[in-house]
Amino acid sequence: MLGRGGMATVWRAWLYYAPEDGGDVASGKERPAPELFALKELRLDGAEADSLRDFFFEEAAALKRLSHPNVVAYRDLFRFRDSLFLAMEFVPGETLEQLLLRRRKQAATGIEPARAIAYALQLCGALAACHALGVVHRDIKPSNILLRPDGVVKITDFGIAKVRVRKTAEPGEVEPEETIVAGTGAYMAPEQVQGVAVDGRADLYAAAIVLFASLTGRLPFPIDGKNEYQVRWDQVHTAPIPFLSLATDAPPALGAFFDRALAKDRDARFPDGIAMGDALLAASGMRADAGWAAQREGASRAAASRKGGTTAFSAHAPKATVFELPVPSVGPVSRKGATMPITIPPVPAAKVAARTVPVMPTVPPRGRDEK
Repeated sequence: MLGRGGMATVWRAWLYYAPEDGGDVASGKERPAPELFALKELRLDGAEADSLRDFFFEEAAALKRLSHPNVVAYRDLFRFRDSLFLAMEFVPGETLEQLLLRRRKQAATGIEPARAIAYALQLCGALAACHALGVVHRDIKPSNILLRPDGVVKITDFGIAKVRVRKTAEPGEVEPEETIVAGTGAYMAPEQVQGVAVDGRADLYAAAIVLFASLTGRLPFPIDGKNEYQVRWDQVHTAPIPFLSLATDAPPALGAFFDRALAKDRDARFPDGIAMGDALLAASGMRADAGWAAQREGASRAAASRKGGTTAFSAHAPKATVFELPVPSVGPVSRKGATMPITIPPVPAAKVAARTVPVMPTVPPRGRDEK
């Protein structure tokens, strides 16, 4: 067992597919070698089985639509006995949440800036491609970001993703009443908390919180001692902790970057993952490399593919490969924490200008609280 949540259990598993001609050891024919997967199991019993099944099919549909080096790959969807199983690429390594927890236990303020920004750029590129294909993840957080030992990031858990295949409510319109406002309060955008239709900018808001926590070891909206309702309330009404008050030696431009990335009004945020990645590179004084160029190209191909009408599918359709990208150029990180070959020059602490935050309407979150 790799993990268990309210919806499903994830296993490390070896799956073996019998040859179509029925060959086996007894007949003298050699069986294919079993393959290693991450196997997500959803038990089909209980009062919420139908709604959970819908989330499960949404996840399978989202993964089928994507083919990106920074998104876990879809392999198969099948039923066995009383459970549904989603087979996905097995990613060795750990989650970003596990890395941040280990750093916290070491009394560190976060992870090395070069590593944090390298991870964030991969996240931005992957989200740009997802959004170009009409897939909004809606639950970007450290526990859903897998880190391979070679430094490659993989987004997982599309269980509450919105896959926009047909015309739905425009951004800003209230979602249908039967829609559950699902998500994790500490990373939810204000519009998601309020239950309105979301677009990719909600994922980018969450990605900015992930980067903030990676660099500082703290969340911009503290959650200690608060219940889920209070945490979500802060996302709508409370100003985030100024980044430069925690990272006093960071470039001042990074403070402006987070001011925009965490704006309450989504129209004031970055319009897409590529724009956000470009701004992060500029704010940190870094140059785009071949890996980032590949991310830009991948997002562009995804958008062209969608406009061409080649992404229609159902949850049970064959996997559609939309595009392929080279693995981002991120160097390996040793267990001793060697930094990546990117440096951010320290600068004197800058005085943070006073900021005003618009007052949002008081709209309590609907639906279940989800940890």
